[in-house]
Amino acid sequence: MKHVAVKPIVLCDCNNFFVSCERIYRPDLQKKPVIVLSSNDGCVVSRSNEAKALGIPMGVPFFQVEKACRHYGIAVFSSNFELYQDISSRVIAVMKDNAPTVEVYSIDEAFLTFDLSSYAHIEEKMAQIHKQVYQWVGIPVSIGAASSKTLTKLAAEYGKKHEETGGCYSLLSLASEEMTNFLERVPVGNIWGIGKQLAMRLGKHRIRTARELRDVRDERIMKIIGMPGVKTAWELRGIPCIKIKEAETLQKTLQVSRSFGREIKDVDGIAAAITHFVSSAGIRLRQEKALAGAISVYITTNPFLTPYYSNSVSIPAPYPTNYTPQLIKLALLGLDRIYKPGYYYTKAGVTLEDLSSRSYMQRYLFAKDEGDDADKKQTLMDVVDAINENVGEKIISPAILHFNEGKEWAPRSNLKSPAYTTRWEDVPYVETAD
Repeated sequence: MKHVAVKPIVLCDCNNFFVSCERIYRPDLQKKPVIVLSSNDGCVVSRSNEAKALGIPMGVPFFQVEKACRHYGIAVFSSNFELYQDISSRVIAVMKDNAPTVEVYSIDEAFLTFDLSSYAHIEEKMAQIHKQVYQWVGIPVSIGAASSKTLTKLAAEYGKKHEETGGCYSLLSLASEEMTNFLERVPVGNIWGIGKQLAMRLGKHRIRTARELRDVRDERIMKIIGMPGVKTAWELRGIPCIKIKEAETLQKTLQVSRSFGREIKDVDGIAAAITHFVSSAGIRLRQEKALAGAISVYITTNPFLTPYYSNSVSIPAPYPTNYTPQLIKLALLGLDRIYKPGYYYTKAGVTLEDLSSRSYMQRYLFAKDEGDDADKKQTLMDVVDAINENVGEKIISPAILHFNEGKEWAPRSNLKSPAYTTRWEDVPYVETAD
């Protein structure tokens, strides 16, 4: 595998990312058990190694482990996505300084590709990235290198679980027999893209390890789990089948939804929630340099209680837009059509649909609000986004959000940490003697 004519692929995976973000500004929590909860403080979504050692499961409802958290002194945080997204962008910036191509796979993972000339020095480059991310951002990472994404995921996981690797592990220099031994130790269910159900199906055909899947004939794999399984087998052979994307393709829809902090009966409270969701979606839409051709709105009561009511509606825009006031107007029109009084609503959401690139925006001859106003609206939104990013997310926002001070729709986040890196009022300060 030393001389294959494919570019080396590196995966950088942030360890226990949400917990690691919290620890940056709480160094007193290093080496102590910490967990982070999902939206509405529902389930455990991130655990420190110490919390894992105490038996706190991933995804468990918080109320089931709340007593154990008090008993063991486990630090508990509500999700702080504003902080996590900002820290993620800083980690990605370090990667972009070190690699010609970076594909952001998730908030805590990214694939990096290097030139063929980098093979001889790839382990040095991995160690450099590992060191820089921790020194410059404060996030511990695990880094793996291989000739395919699937193998890279396995390498990074190995580096994460084996301290002697220093958090970095490369499969690129392994001889054929060493690679076979490595794959023999990997259960088939631990392979990227092979979930529990597929692992059970493969197990019935006596395919229980990554090595066995790699060596099975393609025709047989096709019959058992189809073409995705064949591609996985090829990737295990070191042949890349999942291409690195230099630019993210435009997604077809963009959704923002939340469960409410408590039940809401009046339409004004739901309207405030919908307005907030549309505002968030609008920011993301403009970041993607995209326009929406329609917006759908849905509301629902608790499906486990009666009377139950749920409904949704899609409202087309007169022309593709990313102008937040226009999107809010359409969304509230949709809410008016589906809202029924007398019910206690627990969740709502909006989905921007029929997305298109802003670069290919058409001019609509007979649209009264379009034409030259489109450029002015785009400029206005760009200015608002810039001010909110630099000064604070809530500085400029729809009026209804300011008059709805109770925010009964807001998810519970009783244990949320400050937004240390994005809000001036949350910046830590140190008192010094005169």
